[in-house]
Amino acid sequence: DDIVHEGLTVRENIAFSAMMRSPRSFSRERIKRIVEDVLQVLQLEPQQNLLVGSRVRGNGLSGGQRKRVNVGIELAASPTVLFLDEPTSGLDSTSSLILVQQLRRMAQLVMTIVMVIHQPRYSLFTLLDDVLLLGKGGKAVYIGPTKDAKKYFENLGIMMPPDENPADWMMDVLSGQVDPQYSRIPKSDLPAKLFEAWAQFEIARDGHRSHPDARAPMRRFPSIASGRGPSDEDDYKSICCHLKEAWSRVAPDAASINVESLGKVLAHCTGSDPDQDIVEAIMRRATRFATADLREDHDTPVNFNDRSPTDISDLEITELQMERYLCHFRGLADQDTRLKAMKTSMLLGESESTGSGSSSSESDPDGSDEDLDVEASKACRCHWAGKGIKDDDLHRVQNGFRVHFCVVLHSAMIQFWRKLDVRTMFLGIVVFAGIFLAVFDRFVFLSPKWSPYVFVNSQISIALLTSVYCLRAFSEDQPMYWREASHGLNRAAFLVGRALVDTLDWLLMIFFFVMTYYLIAEPELGFYIYIFPYILVGYVASGWGYAIACVVPTSLGAFLSALLSFTLGGILGLPQEMDRFLDGGFFEIMVDVASFTRWSAAMNFFAYVQAEPPDTSQMDMIDRNLLPLLQGYYEQAAFVLPLKEDTTWWTGTLALLIQGTVLRVVAYLGLRFTNRSRQI
Repeated sequence: DDIVHEGLTVRENIAFSAMMRSPRSFSRERIKRIVEDVLQVLQLEPQQNLLVGSRVRGNGLSGGQRKRVNVGIELAASPTVLFLDEPTSGLDSTSSLILVQQLRRMAQLVMTIVMVIHQPRYSLFTLLDDVLLLGKGGKAVYIGPTKDAKKYFENLGIMMPPDENPADWMMDVLSGQVDPQYSRIPKSDLPAKLFEAWAQFEIARDGHRSHPDARAPMRRFPSIASGRGPSDEDDYKSICCHLKEAWSRVAPDAASINVESLGKVLAHCTGSDPDQDIVEAIMRRATRFATADLREDHDTPVNFNDRSPTDISDLEITELQMERYLCHFRGLADQDTRLKAMKTSMLLGESESTGSGSSSSESDPDGSDEDLDVEASKACRCHWAGKGIKDDDLHRVQNGFRVHFCVVLHSAMIQFWRKLDVRTMFLGIVVFAGIFLAVFDRFVFLSPKWSPYVFVNSQISIALLTSVYCLRAFSEDQPMYWREASHGLNRAAFLVGRALVDTLDWLLMIFFFVMTYYLIAEPELGFYIYIFPYILVGYVASGWGYAIACVVPTSLGAFLSALLSFTLGGILGLPQEMDRFLDGGFFEIMVDVASFTRWSAAMNFFAYVQAEPPDTSQMDMIDRNLLPLLQGYYEQAAFVLPLKEDTTWWTGTLALLIQGTVLRVVAYLGLRFTNRSRQI
């Protein structure tokens, strides 16, 4: 499946990935340009404001569009190498071709792309620069340029039938399913012969490299024999493509540009504003080269050291002239001794360190002219997203807690807002539960308003609703979390950001439930005092939901939440059993640590008794005897911290806060250490 944020738009998916995974040094403007480039290259601009949605529910993007969003999330991180496992699976032939065409555009702009692909159509197959074909058992049968693969098999005596798709034919050859009339190799021996032939071919290739005059079959495949690398044509195309893109953004309708616009072109290419002196020097050198290029005697060398005092504001250059100047420098780089040593560093974007090297050419002792050419060439040989592939990219320092927290919080708030209809329905269910329980307590059971049984029942209901609802905060999009965690997502930022937004949910739920119950039951207690223990119960119950979602398989989440709510809230919190539990021994420790109603029900009970002492003359015999009995049960507890005069209220607050916080720590440990194989 394609792992994406279904509740976000196409642009938001790519933008949030870029913000979280880009190096710390990237500015907001640079990240914005990266997002624009990804949308443009993957042809997602028309769909950029559409929700990705779900294919299961039938309200999302098409399969091909989701696939491109999936790829775009990775491209937004500005990778130097991109690995794709079957990117065309589940797509029709047209969508597959479009996707690979877009990936090829990325590969032409200085990015290495490796992908596993099965049964490609031939037009798609020819887009690949190089191919590795594996036979049965996973052994190599061919490694090299795609255009030479068919010729290689034909030289082994395996001919392609007429009107056959070459890509499908090669798959048949690899699996040994070849018509005997088109193969000189017996069908039964074909797999072994393919491995043997390639092994011999590699030996011949190595011999060809060591001894150029060796009579080896490699002469039929010069591109393989030479060890294929980026050609001058590849460099030329890369320079022209990037320069054209930068030019179209800065001066789309201008035939020529001045030094100010040239600075903007170079800034777009490099991702940062170049020094004005460098821009002016490049303009002077490029215009001098353009003037020399128009002359008939092209053999006369251009004097780049000419420092004539031409007014820089009068100079202008066309796109074609700048293109020729840059490509001319690429040619000079192979002839100059010093620049030849600089080629690797130039491609890594390290012009500063290279320019201060110890060696220098005789024609320019200070090396300034070559450095200017390096700066200009680097501008158009740079990464597609507006930066060169620097050595720091291989050891990039990503943003930390603050940025990741802001991104997670932002995305969670967006999804919160877009799911208001679902939340409204859930709040309706909560209100119904509050009405149902209040009506039965007041008019059917005739329960005393001060009774801890009333508080226990309503608080168990709150705990059950909250814990089950909070499961979705960390279980709905676990695959997306595993994907982001494997790319350096700060787990603490993820937990805090998600939990903070989710807190709005369960606070609203508790408010509507308690308000509904309060209006119907009419307890003789202030609303703020009445609701406070319920909020603490929600804090603990949401912690259970987070911990279960982060540690336990999703399929068991709802069952375990219900079980814990009734066990820890019901059995261990029964008021009539407090005399057994609160005995100062093991049971009291267990109840104090695990049960939330042991504290919350007692808080409501004592607050009610102290604020509105019940009139015992109006009670029946059972309630008259039960009231002091329950007070005695709770007051006999040995582990009560005398924080203030009202020890039950403040001790209960502290105990429930500790329970909820510990459960959130457990949730973090679950995010950090469970399913490690999916996060690495």
